[in-house]
Amino acid sequence: MLSGEGGAITDRERCFTGYNAYEDRINSVYSGDYDFEDVFVDVSSPVGAIRMYATNLVLGTPEFGFDVDFSKLDILRDGKIITMSERTKQSFTYKGYKFNVERRGDSSDFKEFLVTFITPAN
Repeated sequence: MLSGEGGAITDRERCFTGYNAYEDRINSVYSGDYDFEDVFVDVSSPVGAIRMYATNLVLGTPEFGFDVDFSKLDILRDGKIITMSERTKQSFTYKGYKFNVERRGDSSDFKEFLVTFITPAN
């Protein structure tokens, strides 16, 4: 799978898939235990890494999330996991950073989320 290079947040788009995503645990009250997911990317910031998560569920709408530790129970997290329909956009402020999340139109093979940082949040 082709991916763009990693690096600092700039005004340029960067693609984080394949080789620069990794597997980590995600915990949910609803599943009762840990599930392993392989779609995490850490975005560096002065307050530590903000972990971005995305997955295409077998049944249901694809999910996008952000937090610093997804292994905590979802009711104890300060980040979010949300579902987004195609071509929708939402704005968030987390750990002093404001960013927009847009779910782009689906291709035949992929779901794509564009995260645009507007930093710092004022």
